Amino acid sequence: MKLTAKIKLQPTPEQYATLLNTLETANAACNDISQQAWSSKIFRQFDLHRIVYHDIRERCGLSAQMTVRAIAKVTQAYKLDHRTRRTFALRGAFPYDDRILSFKTGEQTVSIWTIEGRQCMGYLCGPASATCLRATGARLTCAASTVISTCSLPVRSKPQSRKTLTGISGSIPA
Repeated sequence: MKLTAKIKLQPTPEQYATLLNTLETANAACNDISQQAWSSKIFRQFDLHRIVYHDIRERCGLSAQMTVRAIAKVTQAYKLDHRTRRTFALRGAFPYDDRILSFKTGEQTVSIWTIEGRQCMGYLCGPASATCLRATGARLTCAASTVISTCSLPVRSKPQSRKTLTGISGSIPA
């Protein structure tokens, strides 16, 4: 089971434009990677990484980790099947990890990698959502001039009650 929270980022107008540009560039890189995967019929992450990594970094201006996340996003999309070429919306969600996005809960700010370098901005979330901020991954989306980071945190299910199994030689605690 996963606990998911939406965290509303509070960028300045300039930061919003930069985040939007970063999101569009990263998803355009995913489309380029997908085209190369489709034309070469190579869909495994390791093999695809060897083919596209340096070219995508140079052409798109993405950091090393953003390039790795873009390759992972494409290979994940092809896991369903290899019969259809995958395309990505320019403003679609993009996966961030703790190397390119980090929350500073004491200051209630987030540090996020963008095309123009790291940006720090405030965020809003409820107290229940704050527990997800230690998550190791987030998805960044832009919708209706709002930037939202969605974090998921694995949660252990409640411990099951102790039951007694009755066997041939008596009862055995489960």
